[in-house]
Amino acid sequence: MHYTRKSQSYKNAIDIAQLLFSNLHPDLQAGKNSVLALMFDMNLLWERFIYSSLAKMFRQCNNGYIVTAQYPMPFWKTDNNRKDIKPDIVIQSPEGETFILDTKWKICSENSPDSSDLYQLFAYSLFFQAKRTALIYPSLSKNIVPGKYLMPNLSDGNPYCDLIQLEVQPKISDWQKKIYEEILGWMENQT
Repeated sequence: MHYTRKSQSYKNAIDIAQLLFSNLHPDLQAGKNSVLALMFDMNLLWERFIYSSLAKMFRQCNNGYIVTAQYPMPFWKTDNNRKDIKPDIVIQSPEGETFILDTKWKICSENSPDSSDLYQLFAYSLFFQAKRTALIYPSLSKNIVPGKYLMPNLSDGNPYCDLIQLEVQPKISDWQKKIYEEILGWMENQT
């Protein structure tokens, strides 16, 4: 294709379209033609998938739960600076109980989360006075590991932080329903 000064600005878009129409994919071998690589922030994608799945299913079931994502709340400030706290997913029950979910796109080996993740959920738990918090991981099998913080001086009892491993399903609609069932069961079956 011959590019003029008027069509030169479309060259990159046309090159990408040519790669897509040619059904090319990234390869480790060097060649004379460019290839297209699509990269995604899997943490963000996982977070949005879990939120969208829960929001959709809670809305369909019309059971009074409110699901919000990344709702910033003022956490710390100075005269000219402010920091917010933003849990991935906050669920409010019809009774006013708060549940916090933090999604992690990684394997939780030996049911031992990173300390920084636990610190983060502890702050969420205290700040939002959450009934329970949980770290949500993708997995090849379903597993819920209950956990709680060991704080002897808390008058309201020790906050809970569970590990929820959601089994990956081949069909998206079935997977979304399963995510909803697992999270709803986790919220309703805890004391």
